[in-house]
Amino acid sequence: MAFTLLVVALALLNNGQDAPEQLVLDEEGILYYKTGEIDKNNELLQDYRKYEILEKVPFLGYKEYKISKGKPFRDGTAITDASFYLVQETGFETRKTSAALTTDEKACKAVKYFHSSGIYAQLGYSLYGKDNVDVAPSITYLLANYPTKATFKELNKTDVVTVLPALTCGNYLAEYTQYLEFVLYKAGFTGADCYPNTIIPTDLTVCSNTGTNKKYFQNFKEAAFKGNSDTIKDVLIRYGAVRLYDGTVIVGWDGADWVTVIEKPIPGDEPDPVDPPVERNVEEEPDVPDVPDLNTYQYVLDKKPISTYTGVVQGFVYNNGFTALRAALGLIAAVLVLPALLL
Repeated sequence: MAFTLLVVALALLNNGQDAPEQLVLDEEGILYYKTGEIDKNNELLQDYRKYEILEKVPFLGYKEYKISKGKPFRDGTAITDASFYLVQETGFETRKTSAALTTDEKACKAVKYFHSSGIYAQLGYSLYGKDNVDVAPSITYLLANYPTKATFKELNKTDVVTVLPALTCGNYLAEYTQYLEFVLYKAGFTGADCYPNTIIPTDLTVCSNTGTNKKYFQNFKEAAFKGNSDTIKDVLIRYGAVRLYDGTVIVGWDGADWVTVIEKPIPGDEPDPVDPPVERNVEEEPDVPDVPDLNTYQYVLDKKPISTYTGVVQGFVYNNGFTALRAALGLIAAVLVLPALLL
């Protein structure tokens, strides 16, 4: 880190030229969290005005937490183990998160999006693997807690303000996913047995169904990290399911393979081999005439060679153990001190 600051500081002193291009994630072995919070008026504020050099050094806008600070949630687990399963193979198909969406749930486009993107799997299996709680995540509960407005502030720039509509099953856009981690931090998520994934609830004080109105992962945020296969294993045993930059959801390893979660049509609902559907569930438009109802997908375990990803890759995990923002003062001090050192 000190070397990176030195390089950036020297660049800032180099006749006013722009700093060299920086990776958003500065170091390996670190969980990075975006700053921001939804207030009591249900408005999201991301205020970066005190980080004057944010444009040149973007990683300063993140909160950080060392991966090694997290304790493995299963005693005796290590990345040198021959295998690790966040959710065991035996009985995997009986887990509530694994079940295929019902016809009514498929009619909610937002739920299908979260299922196909892997976020649904990541939340459900992380909770089960870490806390032994078996629920299917209520996506509709999350949508009911979305902010009505999002404001991004940066020094000497016009505020970027986004007004969000009251979300429904039909008007959710993929771009709204950037706000999910702030919703999770504020409200956590509940099980679909409390708030069914068929309609957006209006009363969040009592279950719409017969389940328990218990909040999971409240105060959690999505953390980004970068590293090699050992880093991914470290994150798995300490924090839960990992979602890679390409959408792959990893829930363990077995020998030379990653243990992944994929969508697969339920038996008897496989695509027609002669005329298979062009898109998956997420693109289905059930309310539009002449658009066929696509397959009913369930989650199953699969494997992918660890060698698929070589070198440093980027991934995401949900966790609540983050530290304060790294102060920009360290870099500013370096810029002020360096001229004296260079004399």
